[in-house]
Amino acid sequence: MARIAIDVVLLPSDEMTDYAIEVNRDLLKTFDNKIILNNENCLPHISLAMGCIDEKDIPDIEKILRDIAKKYSFRELRVVDLYAETIP
Repeated sequence: MARIAIDVVLLPSDEMTDYAIEVNRDLLKTFDNKIILNNENCLPHISLAMGCIDEKDIPDIEKILRDIAKKYSFRELRVVDLYAETIP
């Protein structure tokens, strides 16, 4: 079976997503446009894990992630500071 790339992420609230996209647009005025956030194919997110898996393992991984999310769910993440730098 084929191997696929995955990215396990936390997605912010709609309000925080809109704010991140707005901040990104402001940063693009000063920095190169290496990352252009939007609501369609470049969502603001926090990556928890990235890697390659066998497609056949998707159901098992999905179950594990659902169990973790139920056990350790939280209600709020707050932005306390913003920092920008260029990506080499």
